[in-house]
Amino acid sequence: MKKLYAVLVVTIIVLAASVVSCLFFYSETEIDAEQPSLSIVVQNAWARQLPPVAKNGAAYLTLYNNGLTDERLVSMSSSISEMAMLHQNLVDEGMNSMIHVDELLIKAGQTVTFKPGAYHIMLMGLNETLHQGQSFVVTLNFEHAPSIKVIVNII
Repeated sequence: MKKLYAVLVVTIIVLAASVVSCLFFYSETEIDAEQPSLSIVVQNAWARQLPPVAKNGAAYLTLYNNGLTDERLVSMSSSISEMAMLHQNLVDEGMNSMIHVDELLIKAGQTVTFKPGAYHIMLMGLNETLHQGQSFVVTLNFEHAPSIKVIVNII
């Protein structure tokens, strides 16, 4: 009986340490500390430095759906631009084009990487110049999950 009790105590301690370490890991991501949901995780948010004359820009990031259900990214916004929209680059018969995407399905367990030549956040009507070493915030809005404020680093 004492062995069973000891095994149970050790198991509880290990599980508690695992939960605490997971919470610490999530607090170290580039997401604003106010993020209430851990089902959608955003990492590696970045944008390129642009010259002062640039009217539009783009931001890139990686989305992880760690939840048990599918989720949809339905809109986004940023105070750095008049409008932020989800866009995707497509190649059709050798022609490269960019289209607006109304929403993005992120299946449970799926990772979606926004990168040049693929999905990206189009920042239209920039209010500020994107300077290397600075950052700005983009808010991602989901169908079910709470909105996430993402810090985008300018490289």
